Amino acid sequence: MNLLRIVALLLTAAAPLSCARGEPPGAEREAPPAPPPARSGVVASASARGPAAPSASSAAVVATDAGADADSIDWKNKLKPELATQGLEQHGRALLEAIAKDDPELAKDFFFPRAPFTPLKDVTNPDRYWVQLYATYKRDIHEMHRKRRDWTGATFESIRLGSPPTWVKPGDEYNKIGYYRTFNAKLRYTVGERKGVMDVHTIISWQGDWYVTHLGAIKH
Repeated sequence: MNLLRIVALLLTAAAPLSCARGEPPGAEREAPPAPPPARSGVVASASARGPAAPSASSAAVVATDAGADADSIDWKNKLKPELATQGLEQHGRALLEAIAKDDPELAKDFFFPRAPFTPLKDVTNPDRYWVQLYATYKRDIHEMHRKRRDWTGATFESIRLGSPPTWVKPGDEYNKIGYYRTFNAKLRYTVGERKGVMDVHTIISWQGDWYVTHLGAIKH
């Protein structure tokens, strides 16, 4: 074996191996995600650079979905909603009605909107991931409905956030844009003379409002 062949073999053995980034919790393993492009060690991490500005097309879609101009959207998403808001109460009422009537569409507006999800999430295919999460949300509503034989006369009492909202900075939890996150909100209701309570697992903030990302417990 000549010297050039030995050097080539040594260089091949020393080449760095790339590792694909895993999907976030709750993602269906339909197909392995494509590996992300290799990152140079000289380039700063996403969290160090701060959130990247969305493309003009994605900004327009988000603005249209929110009924606002793209310039009016706070892309840092720093506004922390109040712990109790009129919007949260309305969403809680809608969620109880959806569970009682076994109709997830009645509570679709409580789920995190698809338009901002795409620029926010740092995953291989954010649109596909959103579809998976929303399908799980609908499935959880059906499962909660089946926990009672009869929902006749179900009455909304309150919805309260659980854990103190925590700021999740860009780069954590597979996100490019930060948000406030809270776990285990309590949805309280009555059916007849019986009181009930259900957990809402994960709620996050977007533009000063609260939205569900995981209704039931996250299944890994």
